[in-house]
Amino acid sequence: MTWESWFKVGLPAIPAGFTIFGVWLYWQENPLPLLAPNLAFWGVVITYYLFGHLYLPNRNTPFWLAVGTALLWLVSSITSQNLARFLASGNYQGLFSILHNRDFWYAYVFAAVGFAVALWQFSRHEPQIVAQIKRERARIRARR
Repeated sequence: MTWESWFKVGLPAIPAGFTIFGVWLYWQENPLPLLAPNLAFWGVVITYYLFGHLYLPNRNTPFWLAVGTALLWLVSSITSQNLARFLASGNYQGLFSILHNRDFWYAYVFAAVGFAVALWQFSRHEPQIVAQIKRERARIRARR
């Protein structure tokens, strides 16, 4: 695996890092409602990268993967909004009360599935993408 590919996929993690640093460490607020949609969206960005760079003949896998992770991100975002309402309410009593909230589980399970599937597909297809990029660069250099 090349550093260039991991850089392209790792760069969209900046919002997740900002959520942890900015919200939790700097402002001393609870980052749980904001972190799940960022992780899920990171999965969407990875699948968009795959959709834009991966060619699989006679298969629409990258397209359906991108659509699926976008739907997982949507559910994670909606349930994270409900989780934020729960944190602002009087029912929030700490970490254990969050674990009993189904919005927490929906937000984080959907985010984890969207991110993990995208990262697994990326690690599986990354050598093929790198080989394709090398062929295209060699063809461009040959034209000069």
